[in-house]
Amino acid sequence: MRKILLFMVLISFTNYSDLLANNLTITNVTYTNSKVSLDISWDNSWKTSDGYNDGVWLFIKAKNSIGEWVHVRIQNYSTGSIVSTIPSDSNGAIITRNTVGSGTISSSITFTILNTDLGPTPDFKVFGIEMVKINGGAFYAGDGSSFHRFHQGNSTTTPYYVADSNQITVGNTSSDINIESVNLLTSTIPATYPTGFDEFYVMKYEITQEQYVAFLNTLTPSQQQTRTASDLSNISSSNRFVMRSVGSPLNRNGIACDSNASNASPITFYCDLNNNGTANEADDGQNIACIFLTYNDSLAYLDWAAMRPMTDLEYEKASRGFTASVANELAFGSNSFTNAGTITNSGLANESVSNIGANGLTNINNNASGGPLRAGIFATASSNRLQSGASYFGVMDLAGNLNEFTIATIDTNLSYTYTFGNGALTSSGKQDAWSLSDFISSGGDYTLDTTTTSAAISARYRAIDQLYRYYNGIIRGCR
Repeated sequence: MRKILLFMVLISFTNYSDLLANNLTITNVTYTNSKVSLDISWDNSWKTSDGYNDGVWLFIKAKNSIGEWVHVRIQNYSTGSIVSTIPSDSNGAIITRNTVGSGTISSSITFTILNTDLGPTPDFKVFGIEMVKINGGAFYAGDGSSFHRFHQGNSTTTPYYVADSNQITVGNTSSDINIESVNLLTSTIPATYPTGFDEFYVMKYEITQEQYVAFLNTLTPSQQQTRTASDLSNISSSNRFVMRSVGSPLNRNGIACDSNASNASPITFYCDLNNNGTANEADDGQNIACIFLTYNDSLAYLDWAAMRPMTDLEYEKASRGFTASVANELAFGSNSFTNAGTITNSGLANESVSNIGANGLTNINNNASGGPLRAGIFATASSNRLQSGASYFGVMDLAGNLNEFTIATIDTNLSYTYTFGNGALTSSGKQDAWSLSDFISSGGDYTLDTTTTSAAISARYRAIDQLYRYYNGIIRGCR
């Protein structure tokens, strides 16, 4: 009897306003005659008459005849009350509402499998990641004040207006773009570079520990070793928390394996924030944002998920939207914030903080937390943008919690285009989709002091160490 495995994004958020999706579930997965059928549902989905909407990036993995998980290429066969948009690479589908409205959406959908080498009875895992559409259109880059900000070429205090999708010249005139105090951008930005003008989808939340565990559990032993910190050939009670090679959770990262695990075959990883050795209990922190990832770990995750990393210009667009710049503003549209209070319901799906509902809530210098919080934690059924910490389009946690590491718009990265991962890593677990150098650290994180302006949308801090396991940053995926 063939076995169908399912990964559901069990992020039971109560989200920003009543317009953000939650409770994403994918159920009733079946496979017949090269077709996979499933039911998908999520609460508080939205689509507005002026073109704003959320969505889900859905992709499938299958275990082939030699026992390895491979990415599945698909095409639409039938859909119900949703729109399923499959890009030209066939590596997944963007699922959205098919009519204007908000609330719970449920539908059945069937995909035709294009792979021909899976064998007669493959196992499947279906993955879903909540997304937000960033609408195309002009926007401002820079705020006239922040560190190493973008600006109009002839004025360091005037934001640059990204007016179209054409190439952007770099220089010292009013029609040029430039960067305050640095000269790493001297070449024309080509039209093929993601400047943020064109429409794209971005992950609504930072990568969670549950999502990273699901990723690890589809890899070979060699790939798992590359994407963790512990020596997987010698696991014990002292290093079973594998993202930092320690014996107990550190900075609220609870990704672990059994202390007697052997990597003679793929290891099964799980969340164990309460450190009792029992996998994936209700309070094991599955929905907490994932730390101790190198740049290469995050990029490998995005390659595996057939997504791509975001540029610093796209980050500003996703945060600020179409509004004019405000000096030192954070992603939720204000230049002042309230630091998160003490944690309640620690590690649970409804983890919250004691001052929930305050304006400008964010997780910066939070000695009470000691680490990142549950992704999307500040949103409630009644919260507005300022209370929930949502961006202009409804993206969560672009300010605080974890830094957003984005591709630096500098000369050495200008060959980057809208290239997506193909769902596969090298045999050693490395991504092979992009050749990138520097990244920019934006948005701030839980370690920043409360007087800093480092969390501002336009503040750009260069980060170049791609091998360090960062305790405070993540790369968010786009489609």
